[in-house]
Amino acid sequence: DGQPVSGQLVLVPEGADAMAPDFVPVRVPVNVGSFSAYLKPGLYIGYAVPAMGPAKFIEVPMASQSFVLPTIAIAKGMPVKGTVVASGTPLLGASVMVMRKRAARSELTDGQQMWPYLAMFGKSQIPCGPMGEFFFPAEDGVDYYVQPIVPAGFNPGRPVKVSLAGAPATVNITVGQGSMIRGHMNVPGYVEAIPVGKNAFDNQFSAVSNFYAEAMIPEMIDGVERYPFTIVGLDPNMLYDISFWPMDGSYSFRRFTNVPVPMDPNAPPIKVDLSAGFRITGQLVDASGNPLSAAGVPVNLA
Repeated sequence: DGQPVSGQLVLVPEGADAMAPDFVPVRVPVNVGSFSAYLKPGLYIGYAVPAMGPAKFIEVPMASQSFVLPTIAIAKGMPVKGTVVASGTPLLGASVMVMRKRAARSELTDGQQMWPYLAMFGKSQIPCGPMGEFFFPAEDGVDYYVQPIVPAGFNPGRPVKVSLAGAPATVNITVGQGSMIRGHMNVPGYVEAIPVGKNAFDNQFSAVSNFYAEAMIPEMIDGVERYPFTIVGLDPNMLYDISFWPMDGSYSFRRFTNVPVPMDPNAPPIKVDLSAGFRITGQLVDASGNPLSAAGVPVNLA
């Protein structure tokens, strides 16, 4: 309706990775339509985020001298609602991340960079309700990608495309139960599984990159005390590199590569035996034999 609104501008310098976990964008407060900021010259990409309503995608070409931006008009948003379910049942504890690309129309695999869409209160991640439901307002005429973020034991899959074209949209997302790899160690420790061939596409979109498990509680297996573990939420169509770390630093680390996910849930567990290691001691000194202080000394065991 042409009235000034309050909110903020959220800007990302061109070339920065807005999806990186430790990335912090530039935030410029907007007070009743007015704002000012000092920015380094260059192109900034981001959103005008009103206190109420959909965030508007903007590009700010910052010159080497002060200038006034054209008026940013926030249009009425188009509602997007949906649910996240597993096996037909609402998934408690799920959330969704909303993303878009620089071009209004796009495809998931077209190579364009993904940008988090600040769908609710300046955040791109929206917690689902107790029935797995979610809602956010968005700009009309834009393709969005909704990535489910799920509890351990479920496989989120890849983002679901939502195309807005003059009407509200509903998207219902079904996530997989996820497969598992079971095993046991001879000593207590930790287990990490990393998908083989993890590429930039999956790193950008996947809610879970690495999978972890603990092997801490002893159990008698074949008459011997062992420490079982279960890695859950795995993609049955992928191979995994699995690393085994002892809780006791005097034991060795071990890694299995290209491990398939068993199709049979009753498949025999992986047996992992870590060997007792050897300690290397020494002293770091300068050319005159005087002791030196150091946080650590790298060792090449190749």
